[in-house]
Amino acid sequence: MDITKIKDKMFVTNLSGMVSRLLKNFFIFSWICLSFFCHFYRVANALEMDEQNRERVVLEGLIANAENKYRSIVYKNEKRGVADMRKLLKSSRVEECWVYLPEEEKWVEIGRGETPEKKVDNRYITKVSLDVQFLEELMTENSSLVVYHIHPTYTLLLEENMNERREDGHAMNANEREKERALFLMRRVFPSEQDLGNMIENTMEFYGKNPYGNVSFKISSHYGITEYRLTEKGRAHVVSNSYFECMKKIIVMCRTIKHDMAVAEEICEQKIRKTINLFQRTKMNSKQKRRNPSRIKKDFKSQIENAVNTVSNDYVKITYVPY
Repeated sequence: MDITKIKDKMFVTNLSGMVSRLLKNFFIFSWICLSFFCHFYRVANALEMDEQNRERVVLEGLIANAENKYRSIVYKNEKRGVADMRKLLKSSRVEECWVYLPEEEKWVEIGRGETPEKKVDNRYITKVSLDVQFLEELMTENSSLVVYHIHPTYTLLLEENMNERREDGHAMNANEREKERALFLMRRVFPSEQDLGNMIENTMEFYGKNPYGNVSFKISSHYGITEYRLTEKGRAHVVSNSYFECMKKIIVMCRTIKHDMAVAEEICEQKIRKTINLFQRTKMNSKQKRRNPSRIKKDFKSQIENAVNTVSNDYVKITYVPY
């Protein structure tokens, strides 16, 4: 009996010690997590403050400002601003973002953290973040604005594919390079899933501040301007008392549009391949060859316009206007 009591006492003592150690480790782990959170919060807050304190510099034209040492301001109308972006499409290796204020004919840079295209987990991505805090200030001060960003024509994916083909002894000829480049540029017309998510969240933020205002989001790419916006029905659908329910709806909407865009891209790709193949097989003299590329590009734009128009639904409207 005494032995049993001793064993029970030892068990209770060991259990108590184990619980004590677990609680101690838990509090240590919690303290470490809290310290890290506070550290990163301070860093993030410092970065936000640094963004807000960026000197504003008035320039003559739009630039891709990857160094972020200042915030560029440009005074010109929308048409002339788009002309600047078309030049940047050919020269820039990074995406950039601006807000265009129609009433002032003013362009304000809101992009930050611009990084060139790189390969991550077998995916090729290029990144630019929005200065959300500054964007919210612009939303508060302006009842009408357009958020623009560019999809540059350079592609690391195509360059590496051509290099791999060359190293394997199967280098692409001029016709193949032309075809692959045309298909890549066609895909750059469409907004990414991240573009759509940012558009929906920022649209809801804007109309919370300006119920009677107007906001839209546009992409400048090689073949034209793509506008994507949340419809009135879409805004009503996203509204929710629960933040998580709201985010769930946004994710579902983005994935639905992404699926529809993938289908549209596939159909458009098949048509473009057919057009290019037909052009390359047709025998023409030098004068005809010089004349036909412009006709082919016009045909591309028509096919792209038809593809983009099939993607819109009751919640999100996407339109494409060629240059």
